[in-house]
Amino acid sequence: MSFLSKLIERIVSKELKKHLDGNNLLPVYQSGYKRHHSTKTALLHVLSKLHEIINNWKPNHLFSNS
Repeated sequence: MSFLSKLIERIVSKELKKHLDGNNLLPVYQSGYKRHHSTKTALLHVLSKLHEIINNWKPNHLFSNS
């Protein structure tokens, strides 16, 4: 029974992933459940966004009176 359930699980998982990918149902930056995406991919995206924010930081706007 265990072998059969694992086989069915793999088949269902493969078909579900194919459906989700084929119909663009997962967000672009979704890391879980996507091939070649991991927590490293998610972390790199976050760090890239932080780097962009820091590079575009304008501290004078924080303390302006307007």
